[in-house]
Amino acid sequence: MAPSLRLKRARAVRWLGGWAALGGGLLLLAQSLYVPAKAQVAQWLLGQAWARTAAVGGKHSPWPWADGHPVARLRWPAGGVSQIVLSSASARAMAFGPNHVGASALPGRQGHVVFNAHRDTHFAFLGRLAPGDRLVLEHPNGRRYYQVFSRQVIDLGEQSIQLTPEADLLTLVTCWPLNALTAGGSQRLLVHLQPVAEPGGEA
Repeated sequence: MAPSLRLKRARAVRWLGGWAALGGGLLLLAQSLYVPAKAQVAQWLLGQAWARTAAVGGKHSPWPWADGHPVARLRWPAGGVSQIVLSSASARAMAFGPNHVGASALPGRQGHVVFNAHRDTHFAFLGRLAPGDRLVLEHPNGRRYYQVFSRQVIDLGEQSIQLTPEADLLTLVTCWPLNALTAGGSQRLLVHLQPVAEPGGEA
């Protein structure tokens, strides 16, 4: 093969490789933008359904094919966080918001309440929570205030998430580490909160 032909072929390979890398990068960028955007739109629709629940009671689906319905609003006023919690704990429903774990106590009831959500969307803020931070849990009959008292990381391959029905607790669960490049690991971050008295003057 002539040197000039080999040179042209090498340039063509580099050109195609460059475009393939650019295309792959754009696809990853589109995927990384799509998931948070879907989560934000879903939370807006869930907020409309939650407003109907708070106004007239009952169960109101955010869209016709939704797996569940809103059961609570979780807020961290100091961190600018406000999220609607869904009744379903299915993998598909977790794309839209935090889910209530059905085996745990219902929001607003005394007992051990457990919510789980994805680490890279709705529960990304767990990385900023520290002991002493306060969250508000709004439920159909009012609201309760909770304060973070501990954080722990467990491996589901070695131990399970323990429910304590007799305890009055709120536990928030997400995958760990929060900055993992791939999903599906067995580690989980658990943030435990206990109820506290309503602070004066907080909205």
